[in-house]
Amino acid sequence: MRISLLLFSLALASLCLWPRLLPVEFLVGAFGLSVCYWRWAARLLARKRAVQPRQLSGRLIHWVSLSSRYGVALLAGLCFANFHGARTIKSQLPVACDYQRFNLVGTVIDLPGLTEGGRLPRLRFGLRIESIERAEPSHDSARLSVQGQCHTEQLRNARVQLYWYDDTLMSTSVLAGSRLALTATLRRPRGLVNPAGIDYQLRQLMQGWAASGSVHSARVLTHDEWSIGRLRDRWRHYLTETVADRQVAAVLTALSVGDRQALSDENRRLLQHTGTAHLLAISGLHVGLLAMVGYWLGRLLFAGCALIFPPRWLAYLNGRIFAAVVSVGCAGFYAALSGFALPTQRALIMVCAVHLSQLLARYWSLIDVWLLALALVLLVNPLQAADPGLYLSFGAVLVLLVRFSARRWEGQQGLVRLWHWVMPQWWVFIGLLPLGAALWGGISLSSVLANTLAIPWVSMVTVPSVLMGLALQWAQPLETFFVSLAAASVHGLLVTLMAIAHWAGAWGWLEISPRPLQLLFAFMVVIIVMLPMPRWPRAVAILSVCAVAALHSGLQGITAPIERRITVFDVGQGLAVLVEAGPVRILYDTGPPLGPHSTATGQIVLPYLLSRGIESLDLFIVSHADADHASGVSEILQHMTVARGWLGEFDTAVATAESGWVTQPRAATGPVNKPVLCHGRRWAVDNLGIAAIAIAGGESDDGNNASCVVLLQLPEVQILLPGDIGKGRELQLAKIPVLSDRPTLLVAPHHGSNSSSSFALLSQVAPAQVIVSAGYKNRYGHPHALVTNRFEVFQMPTWNTAHSGAVQYVWLPRERGQIRTWRNFRPRFWHDR
Repeated sequence: MRISLLLFSLALASLCLWPRLLPVEFLVGAFGLSVCYWRWAARLLARKRAVQPRQLSGRLIHWVSLSSRYGVALLAGLCFANFHGARTIKSQLPVACDYQRFNLVGTVIDLPGLTEGGRLPRLRFGLRIESIERAEPSHDSARLSVQGQCHTEQLRNARVQLYWYDDTLMSTSVLAGSRLALTATLRRPRGLVNPAGIDYQLRQLMQGWAASGSVHSARVLTHDEWSIGRLRDRWRHYLTETVADRQVAAVLTALSVGDRQALSDENRRLLQHTGTAHLLAISGLHVGLLAMVGYWLGRLLFAGCALIFPPRWLAYLNGRIFAAVVSVGCAGFYAALSGFALPTQRALIMVCAVHLSQLLARYWSLIDVWLLALALVLLVNPLQAADPGLYLSFGAVLVLLVRFSARRWEGQQGLVRLWHWVMPQWWVFIGLLPLGAALWGGISLSSVLANTLAIPWVSMVTVPSVLMGLALQWAQPLETFFVSLAAASVHGLLVTLMAIAHWAGAWGWLEISPRPLQLLFAFMVVIIVMLPMPRWPRAVAILSVCAVAALHSGLQGITAPIERRITVFDVGQGLAVLVEAGPVRILYDTGPPLGPHSTATGQIVLPYLLSRGIESLDLFIVSHADADHASGVSEILQHMTVARGWLGEFDTAVATAESGWVTQPRAATGPVNKPVLCHGRRWAVDNLGIAAIAIAGGESDDGNNASCVVLLQLPEVQILLPGDIGKGRELQLAKIPVLSDRPTLLVAPHHGSNSSSSFALLSQVAPAQVIVSAGYKNRYGHPHALVTNRFEVFQMPTWNTAHSGAVQYVWLPRERGQIRTWRNFRPRFWHDR
């Protein structure tokens, strides 16, 4: 049964790697044949019961029976995964309806989040559609739409994520549970596709969003005062108004209703670096705690009923069933308070699996329950296999089961009990080390101490206090008392975590960038440590794995060819280019901001750098001060050692004050050389044949025309990076002899704007291939149709990151390079190609 459940779960999880969905006829036929084979093997085994197990025929029949059972489990998982994938694709906004304007009527299904600080306040909320119809098309929607018949029948009862940019404060009347009539432009789920980083489209599909869109106008029809969403909204408002410290109020809101939107960036980093981010939200730990409380409350209520009511009234009621129902009810209510977020869904399914194993009145080991819960979680939503939280939660539970399933604490007191409380934190820390390094590019070395203090603190004081305050809203003095107690506990916890982070200092968060085989060796060491075995064999096994890892690293450095690559990241309407030529690393621009708390640097560029094991940059170029090119400067300087920096504008440090170009020495990573104006400079590594030439001109300009125009001369390859220059600068470039050698690649100036890519530049430079970095259906219309026509006139193959994903040019010494587009190189069935 265990292997069957594991194979079933792996087949479901494999959906996240499928390049395309499988034909239904093939799956149904294969599954039918496997079932027939299974039944034939079972009947054959029944006939051969008289065969001795040690005989060859008996063992062969036994293995045939097992293989047939495992095949049925595997194919059943593939069938369910294929069905879920097809249903997910069908539930999306049709292609013909993309960027169309609709009149919608629906109900707000989650907590609206208001973000200020941009040009206009932005309200984000989810809507469950009740009715939908086409509105009169606007000029923009007519320009961006795809021709075809738009059918919206499948969108009824679908969930869409909407954004409302409003400066009239009308958006503040939108509350959870409100019924709205609105006009919005809807877009299909679509994300950026890169070698590393988050797949935003997959995350949208995982959370069940059929589309996203922007609201043009809306009016509130009714408010549902008795919905769970309205209860969450009222409680969030109460905490915000009652608790003086806004960050303490944000933590209490996260713990009680699962809303983390108000958490500051500083506290988010604090929680990440101390490894306690899983605590300060409605997590599986808290749902499990409430389920346990509900179970004992159910047993107590049943015992009270047995004392009050006659026995014949309770003849058809089982105490364990009653307690299980109360337990699941308490856990389900707490999960509903979080809006049924993915972590709480997993915890609720785990609770149901535990009670199911008890009520079936048969012996199930804890590992069986763990496998059953994993299979049920993936059966509900196979795309959760792409959620890092799934591996962290189930991995932590598995570590504790392996190490402590046979331990007993009875009769142990004092320091021994304290030691047994600390030890699980150590084992979870060790067991999740490779997983944390793979998922986050680093590990928190202070997490053991922080979690040892924070877990009982939050679980025994903070969560019960805030939930008691929520339950006692009708009793004002008691509500105020419990909320004050919860606020005081959160304030003390944050102070303690800050002290731990300050004491840990630079080593509190260790950034590492392991390669896949290094991670495999790390997992092998962890498994050897976890499994019970004598000390000497364990030590020999660990040393053997370490020796093989060292040998592999040495052989890889000797035999592996040096692959050189130029990566133009898919960052939307912006630019970020990384050049890897042997040991030399050059980064040109950092991409745009992607939201209130994220940038393309943090979500795309840095994950790729860490996955490649890059910790330093030989040359860091910021073309000019626009946000779509320079929004992630501070993040690069925080995580990378930069040898030298070039700026297109001398006041880039001032213009990107939020990015904060740091010019002072840093104790953690060494000094950062003061950035200099790039125009007319040259930097070279002569022994490698690498040179960066910044073309003179633009010193007296500002804005786009001040962009740093760089010609990178690499072995066998040249690439021209012109930034956002216009036709005036291009006319100057056409007169420079160094550009007459036809470069291999040209990154289109200004994202393909009609104000750039002139005939003069293209005829002088004549690149072999052109790469355009632009956003999908961006509001500027980049690349312009006239510009793409010019590329066609000059017969220049053109690649657009909006349609191709990240574009890489990869080559080996003395070999011809090739273009690699990531929507085709690593296809997924949900990606539009």
